[in-house]
Amino acid sequence: MLKFGDRARQTTTTTGTGTISLNGSTPAGWFSFAESGIVTGRTCKYLVELQNGTDFAIIEGTFTSGSPSTLTRDRIIRSKIGGVAGTTNPSLTGTSTVTCVWTAEDADTANPVLFSPSISAGTLVIDLDENAESAHRITLNQNISSGGISFVNPPNGYCKVYIELNQATPGGTVYDVPITAWTGGPGTVTFDTDYAVYQDATPTVVWLTSTDGMATARARMNVELISYLATSDIDTLAKLNAIVTDADLTSTAHAHTGGLGAQIAYSSLSGLPTLGTAAAQNTTAFEASGAISTHSALTTTHGISSFGASLVDDANAAAARTTLGLGTAATSATGDFAAATHASSHLSGGGDAIKLDDLATPDDNTDLNATVSRHGLLPKLGGGTTNYLRADGTWSAPAGGGGGGAESGLVIAEATALGGAMSCYFVEASTLG
Repeated sequence: MLKFGDRARQTTTTTGTGTISLNGSTPAGWFSFAESGIVTGRTCKYLVELQNGTDFAIIEGTFTSGSPSTLTRDRIIRSKIGGVAGTTNPSLTGTSTVTCVWTAEDADTANPVLFSPSISAGTLVIDLDENAESAHRITLNQNISSGGISFVNPPNGYCKVYIELNQATPGGTVYDVPITAWTGGPGTVTFDTDYAVYQDATPTVVWLTSTDGMATARARMNVELISYLATSDIDTLAKLNAIVTDADLTSTAHAHTGGLGAQIAYSSLSGLPTLGTAAAQNTTAFEASGAISTHSALTTTHGISSFGASLVDDANAAAARTTLGLGTAATSATGDFAAATHASSHLSGGGDAIKLDDLATPDDNTDLNATVSRHGLLPKLGGGTTNYLRADGTWSAPAGGGGGGAESGLVIAEATALGGAMSCYFVEASTLG
């Protein structure tokens, strides 16, 4: 239902062309939309003035109270954007002003004619009389038949129709208006509810809204929760009213044994997986939570070794490593250890053989010296210029104290054997170094 708010104005910082959030301020001397009497769900018309001071639009939308309140843009009535008049939906920027307004359209329908259409042979003709909005109070004295509602004199464009269906004798016979009744006439009515039923003395109100002269229309109804049940078992309101106990809603086909609130036995259900023998056990047949409190009970019940139980008892990884005897090696990086092939890779002829002269200076000891029983290295030099290295690995002076450097007379230079005699000649002895 359309609602006008008294002197309502707020600002908005909403941008774009969608729903407007009234998230700005309420100017001094004005009401907010909620303060003006507009409530959630009511339709109102409002003027939006853009920040540039020249563009504006008059819009119809639905109000929702909140923090912030909002206004939808259901219909652009008129606008002037960039100096061009039309029905363009404005794209908001910056801070815009929103004011609730009363339009020329409202003035034309301020006192709409209250039509009372005629009903004959289960059909209903609604004369829209080319009004943008019209109200119709209809007294039913029979049911409306399928396809029995039609519209005449619809407007060229937008229209909203208020229809109130009343009973000829309040509290008397119940007449109904089925959904199928609204498919007649020039167009098709789509309902926002599952029922289009006149129920009792309380009027059933239908709002019809169309933007194309009723070629198509959308309807909303304020019917009560239970309106009409067309089933083989419950077919009248009187029988529905007679249902006063839970027992009235049960049948032997699905009754639950044990009285109201009784549990349903698992064995009586179908389409469920087989649970095995566990489903039939008492709760005492299973271990209570925390029942296994010792390593011995854990080992006996679940087949875990005592060593495994001791690991379970360890408070952290460090304790577990101690139990396993891993020591600090368990937390060292792999790069901290030599590869298994490290020693063999440096043999003579290997891809990375080490040259003797690339090694570090050895210690001052005899560990690697050659002996009469093994190969080895040269003993450490004795120093001086007179000693020589003996076969037993020691340094010693020559016999006779040689090496003095004095002349010692003649020496044999050459000897030749001639027959049984030997011929020799001598030269002057050289100096022995």
